[in-house]
Amino acid sequence: MYWSYLTSLPLGVFNGLSSLQTLELSNNRLSSLSEGVFSGLSALQFLQLHHNALLNLPSNVFDGLSSLQQLYVHNNVLSTLGPNTFKGLASLQNLDLSYNQLSTLPPDSFNGSSSLQTLSLFSNKITNISSDAFRGLPGLKYLGLFDNQLSSLSEGVFSGLSGLQILSLYNNRVTSLPSNAFSGLSVLQELDLNNNQISDISLSAFNGLSGLKTLNLNSNQLSSLPSNAFFGLSALQQLQLDGNRISSISMDAFDGLSALEELHMSFNQLQTVLSSNFNGLSALKLLDIQNNQISSISSGAFNGLTALTSLSLNGNKLTSIPAGVFDGLQYLESLILSSNQLECISSNAFASLLFLNLEELYLSYNQLTSLPLGVFNGLSKLVTLTLSNNHVKELPAGVFNGLSSLKFLNLGHNELESLPLNLFDGLTSLEQVTLEWNQ
Repeated sequence: MYWSYLTSLPLGVFNGLSSLQTLELSNNRLSSLSEGVFSGLSALQFLQLHHNALLNLPSNVFDGLSSLQQLYVHNNVLSTLGPNTFKGLASLQNLDLSYNQLSTLPPDSFNGSSSLQTLSLFSNKITNISSDAFRGLPGLKYLGLFDNQLSSLSEGVFSGLSGLQILSLYNNRVTSLPSNAFSGLSVLQELDLNNNQISDISLSAFNGLSGLKTLNLNSNQLSSLPSNAFFGLSALQQLQLDGNRISSISMDAFDGLSALEELHMSFNQLQTVLSSNFNGLSALKLLDIQNNQISSISSGAFNGLTALTSLSLNGNKLTSIPAGVFDGLQYLESLILSSNQLECISSNAFASLLFLNLEELYLSYNQLTSLPLGVFNGLSKLVTLTLSNNHVKELPAGVFNGLSSLKFLNLGHNELESLPLNLFDGLTSLEQVTLEWNQ
């Protein structure tokens, strides 16, 4: 019946089909379903009703479908759900109600669907979720509520979803996270709150999320991170805070995040990096603070980040790299300092004891006019070095000495007029040298 443009289904149309397992009614023009229209289809497992014009689903419309596992009703014009719409669907595992016109989820919206594992409610117009809307769904693993119009989350609204692993709430209008907003979600692994309007995180907002591994708070309106902002997230591995308005980080903001491996804070409004900003992040491997307004970094700011392998500082306002700024980063493999306002680099900024494992160093698009002799000493594992789009006028002989692993060297778009003899001596691994657009 695919693409057949049915407008109605008379009662009894499926009589005698007791062995039917799959019924596809999608891409028609059905605007209503009569109660009992599917009676007798006790073996049905797969029902497609998407891309029709259904306005509502009567109570008990799916009575008798005790074997149904997959139900797709997305891309209709449903505005409400009856109290017993899904009653009796004890075998239902996947329910897709996305791309409809639902505005509220009343209590017990999914009563009778105790086996449900995946529930898609995204791209509706939901503004309110009753506190008991998800009651009776202990096996639910995925809940998609993104692209709706939620402005708040009631305390305990997700309680009872003890098996939930992924909760997607991005592209809503949530302004704050109250205490215990996610209580009961002890096995939740991914929480996506990207592109909301969150400006405040209450203490204990993440209570109970002891198993959470990924938290996405990108593109919100956070201006600061208070102490213990992420309290209780002891298993968190990835924290995304890109595209907020964060200008300050409290000393204990990341307290308790001992398992965190990735911290993304690009496109915020940080002006300085203090020695206390990243306290306690001993497992951190990636720190991305590019495209802020950072003009200064305190000595020892990255102390304690002993596992860090990637640091992105590009797109800031740094004018110099003082000695000691990168103390303690002995396992760092990639350092990105491009697109700053660097005018000078101290000769021991990248001292060998600090960067024994450094493989990538990006210094392009700065204001460098010279490179001190010895600045790259000890970087024996360096593979990529970019110095393009600066104002370097001359290079001291021996400036690249010891870079025996270097493969890619970019000196393009500078103001070099000549190169010293033997500049590339010892660079036995070199595969590509770029010297275009010099003077």
